[in-house]
Amino acid sequence: MGLEVTNSLLINNRTLDRSPNPANHKGGTVLNASGYFWLTSSTISQSSSKIGGALFLGAGSKTHINGVTIVGSKSFPGAAAIDAVDYQYVQISNSILADNRMNCGPTVDFYEYTGGPGQGINLSDDESCDFKTEGSLYGVDPMLGPLANNGGPTRTYALLPGSPAIDVSPQKYCGWTDQRGFYGGVVEGVRSRAADGNGDGIVLCDLGAYEVMPSDGMLYLPITIRP
Repeated sequence: MGLEVTNSLLINNRTLDRSPNPANHKGGTVLNASGYFWLTSSTISQSSSKIGGALFLGAGSKTHINGVTIVGSKSFPGAAAIDAVDYQYVQISNSILADNRMNCGPTVDFYEYTGGPGQGINLSDDESCDFKTEGSLYGVDPMLGPLANNGGPTRTYALLPGSPAIDVSPQKYCGWTDQRGFYGGVVEGVRSRAADGNGDGIVLCDLGAYEVMPSDGMLYLPITIRP
C-alpha cells in the first residue's frame, strides 16, 4: 500500500490530544504506520501532535521526501517535524525544515537520496538532523517569507533574496515543478523545476517547495502614453 502527495499545502493539522489511544497522539499531518509514502513539492505548516508534529514513521514504513518545506510544527516530547520508531527508513532531498520545535527525532534513519555525486542536500535550522548527504546545511536560517499567495493554486513560503536555499542543490534534476506548478526549463529532454534563481548564469535547484524563477525578481513599471 502507498500514498503519494504532490504540489500541496497541508496546514493546521493536529492529532486528538485527549484520545485514550496512544496511536492517536502521533503524526499531526501524516502517520505512516507501515506503508510507502511519497511527499514531493509540497509544504507542511503549523502541524501539532505529542509525537511527530508533522510526520511520524511507524515500524516497516518507507518514506520518500523531495522538494518539501516543513515549518512551524509543534510537539512534546517528540520531534516536531519528523519522528519515528526504531530507526525507520527515510529518503529526503532538496528540502527545508525550519521553525519547528525540533526538526528530527533521534530514531529517524535518513538514507542518501542517490548514491555518489549529485545527491540532493537539505537544510535544517537546528542541529537535530543527520541527513547523511554531503553539503547539507545545519543551524542555518533559510530566510523564508510568510505563508502567502506567491502564484499557483496553493500558498507557499517564498525564499527571500539572499536565502542560502537558492540555487544550492547539486542535483541536475529535482522534479518537474515546484509546489506552484512552475518550472525553469528542460534538462536532458525532461521538464525540470530548476532555474537560475540568483542570476549567476547557472541553473540549479532550490531547496524546499518554492523555486525562485528569474521573473520573480523583475520589477514592472506602468507605461504612460502621452500625445
